[in-house]
Amino acid sequence: MAKKIIVTVLAVILFTASIIITQAENQETIKNVPVEGNITYTSYMKKEDTRPIKNPELGINDKLVAENGNLALYLDKDQLIVKVLDKSNGYIWSSAASNEQLKGISLDWQRFGKSLLTMDFIMPNGTVKRSPLKHGSAKAPQITMMPDGFKARVNFFEAQINLDIVVKLLDDGIDVEIPDESIEYLGDNVISRLYVMPFFGASYSDDIPGYIFVPDGSGALIRYSKPKEYKSSFVGRIYGDDYSIKRPDDEQSLVPVVDVQQLSLPIFGIAHGFNRNAFLAIVESGEDYCEIEASPAGALTNFFWASPRFVYNDLYWQPMGTSEGFVAVQSKRNVVNAKVVYKLLNKDNANYMGMAKKYKEILKSEGLLTKKIDDKKNIPLKIDAIMAEQAKGLIGNKTMTMTKLSDTQRWIDELSSSGIDNLVVSLVGFEKKGVSGHRLDSFGIDKSVGSDRELKELYDNLHERGNILALQKEIMFGYNHQLNKNNALFHIDGGIVTKNEDKPLYDESIYLNAKQVSAYVNYFKNLPYYKKNIGLDSIGNILFSDYKKNKNLSREQTEGKMKEILSMAENNTNKLALEVPNVYGYKYADMVYNMPLASSHFTYESDSVPFLQILLSGYVECFSPYVNFSTNTVDDLLTFIDYNTYPSYVLTEDYSNKFADTNLNYIYSSRYDDWKSYIVRNHKYVNDILSAVKGKEMVARKVLDDGISYVEYDNGKSIIINYTNSDYKYKNIVIDKKSAKIVKGE
Repeated sequence: MAKKIIVTVLAVILFTASIIITQAENQETIKNVPVEGNITYTSYMKKEDTRPIKNPELGINDKLVAENGNLALYLDKDQLIVKVLDKSNGYIWSSAASNEQLKGISLDWQRFGKSLLTMDFIMPNGTVKRSPLKHGSAKAPQITMMPDGFKARVNFFEAQINLDIVVKLLDDGIDVEIPDESIEYLGDNVISRLYVMPFFGASYSDDIPGYIFVPDGSGALIRYSKPKEYKSSFVGRIYGDDYSIKRPDDEQSLVPVVDVQQLSLPIFGIAHGFNRNAFLAIVESGEDYCEIEASPAGALTNFFWASPRFVYNDLYWQPMGTSEGFVAVQSKRNVVNAKVVYKLLNKDNANYMGMAKKYKEILKSEGLLTKKIDDKKNIPLKIDAIMAEQAKGLIGNKTMTMTKLSDTQRWIDELSSSGIDNLVVSLVGFEKKGVSGHRLDSFGIDKSVGSDRELKELYDNLHERGNILALQKEIMFGYNHQLNKNNALFHIDGGIVTKNEDKPLYDESIYLNAKQVSAYVNYFKNLPYYKKNIGLDSIGNILFSDYKKNKNLSREQTEGKMKEILSMAENNTNKLALEVPNVYGYKYADMVYNMPLASSHFTYESDSVPFLQILLSGYVECFSPYVNFSTNTVDDLLTFIDYNTYPSYVLTEDYSNKFADTNLNYIYSSRYDDWKSYIVRNHKYVNDILSAVKGKEMVARKVLDDGISYVEYDNGKSIIINYTNSDYKYKNIVIDKKSAKIVKGE
């Protein structure tokens, strides 16, 4: 037994050490390092660097492979370097850094910087090593030319694995694919992760102005600058972690990646120069098994680079008792048909706004975005009313009533008389035993809250005014007493998927499988009309595989199931609200709530940008996280205007200090009477500006100066937002400090 424990510990040490050495040469252990101290939005709004940049040149070994009226594709067959020429301005994008730039860094990183593909592979003893493509003494790639590109059969020398890469020229970019069936194992090693063109568009230090765009939170820019000491690069899993492999409460993460806001979009981008050249990279296939890595200068090398990396095999901890276990590899690898499309952008579209508009065009063409905004003049206000919750009693738990239906009716009447005529009211914890006590399939009203008749009257009252009453539910996970554990999601280690929570009453939630979630949603069709507006937490943004014995679902298969469930939810409801979903959820949502208003604020992220809001503007209404959780209301209001996002509040009739011993103890200020005057004032402030562009698309956004944002809409109206503590003058118009104003479009 002691020998087995020693072997296990050594395996963990070898695995962890190999990852750190491979990915962070001469760096400390990778760790999430957010910005310290208070964060202001103005510190994340930088004026553009307008320095000119020179066009790169082709080398003598770069041979033309394919061309069209817009672009030309070149290939250096000896080193397998791809270059794309933009004929409109002569700019050349390369998959490799120049030899001059690569001088002075280790041989391993030189190989990485010139390799079209790089593989991290797992050896039989659990050690992870890296294998870029090797030239010279290694087996030369077998290249087959095609009318629109080429196919190369490549050999990863250290990994002893072969595969195909196919590169095709498009009218507006290139298509890069790695067919899964082409993978050939020559030994006992297996693929862990595969980087695709990691140095395509890489930039050395601050040689040129520009940035990397990553879909972190609302969106983030990593601007080029001189190297600094960073403990990590940016790494985020598209559609979030798979908790069926990586447990959500693991303190000892087997794969050292930073903790970021969930990436709900399968994209990233790179810009070179101010409105000069850029590309948007879209992971069109294999996105369920893809991570985005973006490295700032100083983290791993002195280059800024970004890449998709596809996950073929994950490692996980297989327990063998309370304190024993071993590192295991997936018994069946992921089937990954990796495909990345690079859309080239230039001139006025060579920026994150152009990236967003390009992606929006694609989403519209695929039917993922359709207009669902009403024609009301004023912007909506969302209120989540907490009705009841479980609390500790003298003997067992008791139901504590925080808000009654009659209280909610009074709020509506008072807010309406104050001029707020567009309301979305969501009832949370309306069921028997409240938020944490009810069964997940329950839609019955707790008697302490009110009656079913009162709920119908409340719905009718709101509906007659053109407002919305919704019932908010969580059906993806719950506590043991809320569900049947036979319907739980299964982890790859054989146990069920749970999440430990630091809560005073119930401290472990259980995730449900897709079949059970589907059964809950199917029940919606039997609900009466006054229960047909439903808000669903989590369902659009959780994507796990399922390892239930003989009923396994891959992550890709689960995405298909979730689309079916969301489609059913849309059909079984009148209005469907989703908590900020993954991109495939936009198709089904009438409105989206809890929209992020910033990035994760890592030290290397220079700007937060409203990329998500640009995508949804004019099509789906977006609501903010709870305003009453904020510490800087003025900046929040300005950000709502800047990001075209509507305010949202969580409210109760009773004092929120009653939540202290409940699982809602994070709600520290929610009493309606305390917030009423602020709600009315804040809504008027935001509505006076955003009502002028309600239902319109954002078509331009730029920073006129540090802390000064300019946003333009497709109805010709523009808004300037001044986050600074000084007045700002624009074309003889003064925008007061900490304010926003509508101006005539440029």
